[in-house]
Amino acid sequence: MQNIRETLKRKMSLHDKNPNLEHANDPDDVDEETTGHLHREIDKAEESDEPYGKPGTFLNKLIMHGNKKTEEQIAKEHNELRESALSSENQRPGTSSHGRDCKLLVWQLPEGQKGSYSTVLPIDDAVTERRKPPLLHSLLVNTLNFCSFAILQSPPAGPTTGDVNPQPSSILVACPGVQDGQVIVTALPNEERIATLPEPKDLKTGMVMALRLERTETQHLHVLVGYESGHVSVWRRKTDSQVFWERMYTYKAHSQPVLSLDFAASLSCFYTSSADAIVARHPLLETGAETKVVQTKHAGQQALTVRSDEKLFATAGWDGRIRVYSAKTMKELAVLKWHKEGCYALAFANMGVRNEHGSPPGEKAVVSSNAIKRELTVSEQRTARAKLTHWVAAGSKDGKISLWDIF
Repeated sequence: MQNIRETLKRKMSLHDKNPNLEHANDPDDVDEETTGHLHREIDKAEESDEPYGKPGTFLNKLIMHGNKKTEEQIAKEHNELRESALSSENQRPGTSSHGRDCKLLVWQLPEGQKGSYSTVLPIDDAVTERRKPPLLHSLLVNTLNFCSFAILQSPPAGPTTGDVNPQPSSILVACPGVQDGQVIVTALPNEERIATLPEPKDLKTGMVMALRLERTETQHLHVLVGYESGHVSVWRRKTDSQVFWERMYTYKAHSQPVLSLDFAASLSCFYTSSADAIVARHPLLETGAETKVVQTKHAGQQALTVRSDEKLFATAGWDGRIRVYSAKTMKELAVLKWHKEGCYALAFANMGVRNEHGSPPGEKAVVSSNAIKRELTVSEQRTARAKLTHWVAAGSKDGKISLWDIF
């Protein structure tokens, strides 16, 4: 990894500027010369078969990974796909794909048209041309790194009730910049640069390895950054009316590069995993809490995600195991073994908010009385049970996705 890192560092150092900034302002956009240089460097790397980093540096969403032909089903516009992330957070469903060709694409998956798309894996049929979903946004990003993007749906602006249509919501995307430790946050669809977060000036963090975006209930935007040095930092925009950001938390719990991180749903804390065997819980909005570090004896826990009820978190490891931990005690509760190769992607089903019968809001309970059971068809009962199941899905380098029912 060190040789790859030094190669990338030499390339990115051609564009170093303003390395001593501590507060992030709105800089000039990356110029055409820089973009052209990135494309040329990628072409050279591909010709020499130079690796871009360990496959599967993915965040807390279900990631498509495996054979390149399989990946092309999502986005043939990419020369090679790095990552894709599903999103339907109170908005129309869609997917985002991240390519090594410096492109980040956001696609729409129209409701009611899912049946018109092919369900046959391209690895089984690589010849047939497949229908593509509508392309909503395209953004040029820096991909000479080991880090995937982070994405967050902003709440819609304007009224949400009555006859007046609400204004469309924007999408925030965070990606590593061309400098070590730099993070760029961009708003789509207008491609407005929200912020450029610099490397902390009192630390030598190395490259950005993992990112997360989240908003508090007061709509304060937080950016969680994991670095090559093992440090993690949390940046917060001071107010919505200012462009300045502050670094509110920095801690080094790991001796190796951070591989994955995730917020708890309440933002009371967040969790990190690394190339070393350590898993850590860090305080955020929880006052008086201390950082807790656990030695798991399992190095390379690549993907980490916290369940929405904050009772469990899980990791996907290079050894092909999915490990489930108690969020409170951080003790290992279960080890899921099925994949033959390393696992690099992980996602929990959203637990949501349950009504008094234990069903999702707006649905009739299917277990409270026989009368209600008779109102539902067998298919509806099966669907309702599936929605109540505590699913976790894992993706592996073997190109397969496993689905588990856990606590």
